Amino acid sequence: ELVERAAELPAIAGDVTAPARRLAIGASRTIGPFLMPELLADFAHRHPGLAANTSIELVIENTETLVARIRDLTLDLAFIEGEVLEPGLSVQPWMNDAICLFARAGHPAPRALAAGRWALRERGSGTRETFLRAMQPLIGAPEIAIEVSDPLALKRLVATSDWFGCLSRMAVAGELRDGLL
Repeated sequence: ELVERAAELPAIAGDVTAPARRLAIGASRTIGPFLMPELLADFAHRHPGLAANTSIELVIENTETLVARIRDLTLDLAFIEGEVLEPGLSVQPWMNDAICLFARAGHPAPRALAAGRWALRERGSGTRETFLRAMQPLIGAPEIAIEVSDPLALKRLVATSDWFGCLSRMAVAGELRDGLL
């Protein structure tokens, strides 16, 4: 079904009188709020005929949930941060980012990562899974103080506590630049 629908896109883009289509896009909780608004606006600007005849649904969830929705065909495509080991799914690298460990400005012990308490994304998050895999050889299993599904809430929690956090560098770039984290 997806291949057939994808094959229709060039014809739809060239024919502004084509009937309206629906496109269900998933985005992980970092990509969704930080990149998708600009990407969708750019899509509408570059392809006004296609955008005018396409109803877009944007679903923001964690990687695990989005992969499940791709598998059950309730999403057409998804932009995710996490690793996908799902057989039968086509994965295309899109952009590079880095995982960034952070603490509030003035944290009393910014180098005590092994002994620190962590504010991390929820289970099923690509950011969390990448962090846990990378940190295991360095500090073992971190003490998780709180799990948060929203990157903005996680940044605010870390900015007002002595917990350490981990998010995409893109998600914390502004706060790092401004000296808040």
